[in-house]
Amino acid sequence: MSRPSSLPAAHDRADHAFAIGNKNVGLGFNPLNQEHVAVIMLYESKNFESREYGLTCSVWHCRPGSGFQEHMVPPLPVNSMPPANVDGVLYWMSDPLLGPSSEYAIVSCDIGLEEFYVISCSPDINVAN
Repeated sequence: MSRPSSLPAAHDRADHAFAIGNKNVGLGFNPLNQEHVAVIMLYESKNFESREYGLTCSVWHCRPGSGFQEHMVPPLPVNSMPPANVDGVLYWMSDPLLGPSSEYAIVSCDIGLEEFYVISCSPDINVAN
């Protein structure tokens, strides 16, 4: 069954607190200005046949009056698992079923710098089945 231009059906999505529908939320702490943040990945579209996708990222600052930053663009699509948070950096696994590469990678977001990085995975696990 194919859903070429829509998000996966409800039974295809991960059902956990940090991946709801087309959103994936990471909670972190910015050590530079001592504030908590929510980093929200939002898929506007996913097409598993063409591997095309639309993904944006917003950073919500939890300090009163600080607001949020929109329209950050991650370098690779991320999967539906929640990110790991280590020392002010959030880490997601890429989604090898979308985008230009079928290799697994780690997408990191430095909360203090508000910058993304890509970390290559070991050749033993780097190709999606």
